Amino acid sequence: MYFLLFFLTIFLVNHSYALPASVHPEYQRLESVVKIGHTQKIDINGLSVTYYGSSADESKIILDRIAKSIKLLAVFYKDSNNTCLKRNLLVYHIDDNVLNDRDVMHFLDWNAWGNKSLNGVYDGRMAPENYGTIFITRSASGEKLDRLIAHETSHFWQHTRCIKVGENRQRESDASRFELFYLSRQ
Repeated sequence: MYFLLFFLTIFLVNHSYALPASVHPEYQRLESVVKIGHTQKIDINGLSVTYYGSSADESKIILDRIAKSIKLLAVFYKDSNNTCLKRNLLVYHIDDNVLNDRDVMHFLDWNAWGNKSLNGVYDGRMAPENYGTIFITRSASGEKLDRLIAHETSHFWQHTRCIKVGENRQRESDASRFELFYLSRQ
């Protein structure tokens, strides 16, 4: 009996896609509101990426685009392949009304965006320890989705490579330039 419990415990630990134990309390609140229908964890060149969303089809689209972004970021930011911060990536593909709910997402610095609604955002500040998080609205598709993923993945790259490109506006400018670089490589 104990033998069976031991192996069941090992199986559940190895196949659990729940957030890490050091989750910021605000992420726990988010998870209580978001309806996660599909979770997938993949490895992209040694980077663990965990997707939380609605379906396997959407997961494939998002994760493929993140993988492409990471590959292209190594080219876009020449000489920035060494990480200064070891972070894995969480991706929440959530409804627009949740992403822009100031009560649920109050851990984001809404003043940084002039309190405007968002289609996507990168959080490296309040994310669980050793993680960065990308939040993407489910209402985006096509080129808009491509641009969002490229843009937010660029912020993850800047953060984990400690790329100091000046003020926040310049980091935004670089992320926007990467969007175009990404689209030009279709």
